[in-house]
Amino acid sequence: MNSITFPLPLLEGPEPGRECGVCTACCTALPIRELSKPARQACDHVRREGCGQYAVRPESCRLFFCAWMRGELPRDEAYRPDQLGVLVDQFTVRGRDQLHTQCHELWPGACDTPRFQAWLNETTIRLPVDLLHRDGSLSRFEPESSPDTSLEAQG
Repeated sequence: MNSITFPLPLLEGPEPGRECGVCTACCTALPIRELSKPARQACDHVRREGCGQYAVRPESCRLFFCAWMRGELPRDEAYRPDQLGVLVDQFTVRGRDQLHTQCHELWPGACDTPRFQAWLNETTIRLPVDLLHRDGSLSRFEPESSPDTSLEAQG
């Protein structure tokens, strides 16, 4: 498996050469406040070929880029959310300068695949991970040695 790196600071936009394409994982997994769309429910604008209103999509959609798009997961498209079955988001928690990793399972069992488990095992060596299962349950994985993962400690 490719080594996972966590660029600091996190990229605000997509890594050059990465595109959503037909992936609409965030359109289903995440809430969209402007559309009053709850989490884990497909947006009304999702189409087979992608977002049906991509050019005029809401601001929260325009500003969101998953970890794969930002280059925080290997470039291999097998790690793109619609292929991996898990939408990974990494962000800095305001006021704490601490990196947070949140994963949204897109279909039952996606988090049990060898590819995702290998990524999870490598990631939780350094960082805590919250895993939101498709059934709505939550699992939290903490690093065994609980290293200081704050941006101040790393930078």
